[in-house]
Amino acid sequence: MAAILAFGCEATPIHDPGGGGPQATGGSTGTGGWVTAAPSCQFTEFTVPTGGCNPHAITRGPDGNVWFTEWAGNKIGRVTPSGSITEFRIPVSQSGAENITAGPDGNVWFSEWGFGLNADNNVGRVTPTGEITEFPIYSGGQIWPFGITAGPDGNLWFTELAAGAIGRISPAGKNVMQFRFPEGEFHEAYDITAGPDGNLWFTDFGSNTIGRVTTAGEITQFPVTMGPGGIVVGPDGALWFVESDGDGMPGQAIARITTDGTISQFPLLDAGTGPSDIATGPDGNLWFSDNGRNEIGRISPDGTVARCQIPTPDSMPERIALGADGNLWFTEWQGNKIGRVKP
Repeated sequence: MAAILAFGCEATPIHDPGGGGPQATGGSTGTGGWVTAAPSCQFTEFTVPTGGCNPHAITRGPDGNVWFTEWAGNKIGRVTPSGSITEFRIPVSQSGAENITAGPDGNVWFSEWGFGLNADNNVGRVTPTGEITEFPIYSGGQIWPFGITAGPDGNLWFTELAAGAIGRISPAGKNVMQFRFPEGEFHEAYDITAGPDGNLWFTDFGSNTIGRVTTAGEITQFPVTMGPGGIVVGPDGALWFVESDGDGMPGQAIARITTDGTISQFPLLDAGTGPSDIATGPDGNLWFSDNGRNEIGRISPDGTVARCQIPTPDSMPERIALGADGNLWFTEWQGNKIGRVKP
């Protein structure tokens, strides 16, 4: 039988007609309770085979599976909707694989932060069968490729956390371009996503701004209250993002910006909160990971927030994405697991 774990509110048993529950190596299933009044949520967690791998970013792949990066494990992981995990080793050691996205070419692309003596400033590509190719971006100093997304122009766009720039690379791994911020300004471009207006939108926690970059490389920025992190297009056509200056610090929020630059903010008032990433769900709401409170949260377009505790204590949820199966999938950096929650 699947394990039933209750958190917060009264537990609701999982429907398990066959008596087996979800099957995966190291998997566990639990029903949580929302911190505010809401239907119960059902979690399933799958342990990553490589111990201490620090799963970080996660995305829905073109093949119907979910793909994730292993920052310390130096691997790319693939998990099927049933929870079967396969890992693929990255050729460059200590690559510091960070963020990951479905590409326009049927492959999955990822950024490599790099650390130690092997900080190579690469962007990587992995095929559905696990063949990995890495493309050097620039030489002559650290740029730290970080956020990455497929653009409306058929290229891959990425942020350069240390270089103060936005980068672009073709699916063939060529035609690398760099669009820099003005000299003398401090920028740490973080996450990036394709907007509904044909532009790319990104967060910049170095300058506390939300940025818009056209496919020609023209950058416009809009000031926000504090450190913006993950960003996604919401069900209302606006860009939604998390604001956090560290777990438990005051002023944490979920916010949105329209394509004309109008910003709305929804403060998170729960003690210890620390939102990390955000994804659009199939239910017309947005879902976010909160590694300060070890929770997955849900926010409606009108700003109503509900939360649910993750079964594994201190799992440190990082990134979250909608899977092809209609569930939300997330990484557990400290728990060394991939989690799934039914909306």
